[in-house]
Amino acid sequence: MKKDGPMGWIRLAKWAPLALPLVVLGSMLALNPALRVPSTWDRIARNWTGEALLAAALTPIIVTGGIDLSVGSIVGLSAVMAGFLFRDAGLPIAFALSGCVLAGLLCGALNGAVVLTGINPLVVTLATLGVFRGLAYGISGQRMVDGFPPGLEEWWEADSLWLPHPLWLIVLVFVIGYVFLHHTWMGRMLFAMGDNIRAARFAGVPIQSLKFSLYAASGLMAGIVGMTTVMKSLSAPPSQGEEMELKAIACVVLGGVRITGGMGNVAGTLLGTLTLAALLEGMVWVPGEFRLLCTGSFLIAVAIANEALARWRARTEIALTGELKA
Repeated sequence: MKKDGPMGWIRLAKWAPLALPLVVLGSMLALNPALRVPSTWDRIARNWTGEALLAAALTPIIVTGGIDLSVGSIVGLSAVMAGFLFRDAGLPIAFALSGCVLAGLLCGALNGAVVLTGINPLVVTLATLGVFRGLAYGISGQRMVDGFPPGLEEWWEADSLWLPHPLWLIVLVFVIGYVFLHHTWMGRMLFAMGDNIRAARFAGVPIQSLKFSLYAASGLMAGIVGMTTVMKSLSAPPSQGEEMELKAIACVVLGGVRITGGMGNVAGTLLGTLTLAALLEGMVWVPGEFRLLCTGSFLIAVAIANEALARWRARTEIALTGELKA
């Protein structure tokens, strides 16, 4: 019983990173009455669909200790590709949107292939961030692509079963992400990679194939987000998706995912997305120039807390393992 106590605390500690975002989200709901109105969250769901979907795709990557800074640029390139295929190539809109998603998948696969050479993912995706954005500007001729069928916007603005279509998409992606990361053998291996990649390699974890798949899936999701931006605005500016990757990574970190890998959950990422959206949408009493300061300070505090908690768990587990062996 004496030894079960600390182990119980360790199991409980994995949910501790959700405490601070919950407190902040609850505070924002209490301070801003507008956030207690369903129509506000309807608008937030439509405005934050891209960031939420990218955050869901980035969660397993960051769990392994990786990163993908290029997703925002892939969103822009994919959207421009849809415009090119529809307006310039004369393809039906269904084929153009399919080409948009395929472009995202190919960009993600390229990231994965380069990461497998051993180059740090931060360096790889920082470089491809510029490459993909440059391609978007080159293909579009530095002009916004528009003229998409208005039916796309009508579908995007419509509701089904009392919920907006974008919200159903977010729910679907997060449910799939939760099942994958927390209830499959591949998800367990991703946590092992984040904890100790050398030990995971000796344990026979297929590190290379998993890494490639994660970055390809991230690109695929960015392509889907590019498609949603086209449906939402009926246009595809080459600047589409700028800074979207920063918000998505912030959502992941706010949700308790350790930036160096090995700790986190998909439910936390969803909570982090809700918290960041509430912060940026609800701080109406804070001057615009100070909102980023408040948000950035909160993000730093959460990251420090997550790191300290992860180190405490690691030290406690090592100590308990030593006691049990003794």
